[in-house]
Amino acid sequence: MLNYLLIGRGYWGKICQKTLTELQDITLKYIVTSQKPSHNTPCEIHYSNTWRPLLEKKDIDGIVIASPSATHYDIAKAFIKKKIPVFIEKPMTLCVKQAQELCQLEKEFACPVVVDHILLFSPAFRAISDYIKKLNLDIHAISFIAGKYKPYPHDTSMLWEWAPHDLAMCFDLINAPLDIQHITQQKKQIDTNYCQEIKLTTQVGSTKVEFKWSTLFENPTRKMIIKCSDRQIEFNDKIEPKVTVIHANNKVETLNYSSKSPLTAAFEHFLDIILTKKTSFTNTTLGLKVVKAVHDIEHQLT
Repeated sequence: MLNYLLIGRGYWGKICQKTLTELQDITLKYIVTSQKPSHNTPCEIHYSNTWRPLLEKKDIDGIVIASPSATHYDIAKAFIKKKIPVFIEKPMTLCVKQAQELCQLEKEFACPVVVDHILLFSPAFRAISDYIKKLNLDIHAISFIAGKYKPYPHDTSMLWEWAPHDLAMCFDLINAPLDIQHITQQKKQIDTNYCQEIKLTTQVGSTKVEFKWSTLFENPTRKMIIKCSDRQIEFNDKIEPKVTVIHANNKVETLNYSSKSPLTAAFEHFLDIILTKKTSFTNTTLGLKVVKAVHDIEHQLT
């Protein structure tokens, strides 16, 4: 049985806590949060309002970082240096230089790191990735559309919330640099906040990839369309079945995939990485590529 430490118990941190407590082979032993524990909190969980003293604990086998993105670097750096495996929610950092340093530290200390680009763990997306690799399909173009109606404060970037998911899926399918070719944006004032729509055309290797992120959509949206020479693969995370393959002769095919939640799959992957000491397919190298891509897009928008 492995002991985990969870840092951060906001909206997503609470979901992480619930999912971790449902897993076999691990015990959630420590939680770092500014919130007071509820009356029904299991007595075996130890609460703290600071994480630094826990660096000296000898009974922590893995750490899950679900705190605000700006805190990821300092926490991950400290625990990697202690060779304690790290699971970081996306984005890995908000700064390219910090992401580069975490990449170097992961290698230097041979410490497993998993960056939770959650849709990479979606069984439906994994089915698409495996299908493309198995048939050696040539991807001609990809389009991503994502968003929902959500006004943001002016000091908060919607790009860092929405872009990492699609960029991670793109880089998982195509291992090549992203070249920005055209970008437009629209902003709308909503009381003291704002909504934004970003349209981006890029070249990733030899593949044309388009992105659209919007917080003006009426309904939550997460779609991906992959165009190959003789078929089109459609992924819609908000409906079932999530995956449809449309062949050139109009034959429709569906792919089989597990009903397991992406977060459960992500934590099971983290456990496997700890036990086998393998390198994750979504480690700091991918985390850096995503952070750099978001930084480059943000730079083009300013």
